[in-house]
Amino acid sequence: MYGVLSYALSQRAREFGVRVALGATARDLIGLVLAQSMRIVVIGLTAGLLGAIGLALAMRGLLFGVSPLDLKTFVSASMLLATMAMVASYLPARRAAQVDPMQLLRTE
Repeated sequence: MYGVLSYALSQRAREFGVRVALGATARDLIGLVLAQSMRIVVIGLTAGLLGAIGLALAMRGLLFGVSPLDLKTFVSASMLLATMAMVASYLPARRAAQVDPMQLLRTE
């Protein structure tokens, strides 16, 4: 996720330069990037949880002595993935927020 987001943000560097030139703060840019990436993460986690629940119920006959719907496991795995996604999103967002708008706008 870090690599994909880093590349995507490098493609949007000019947009961030314009936003900074118009008065956006670094906090605004980081918030924008985190909100967009966490929206994708929530959609992915929802789809993953639904798929995991469906597969766990389908494999119920193969599981002996283990509950197929262990809430603690589902919640802890989801929280771990969401935390790692937030860290992976924050690092490129912080770098994108440090752009110099004059340097970016002069390139064209």
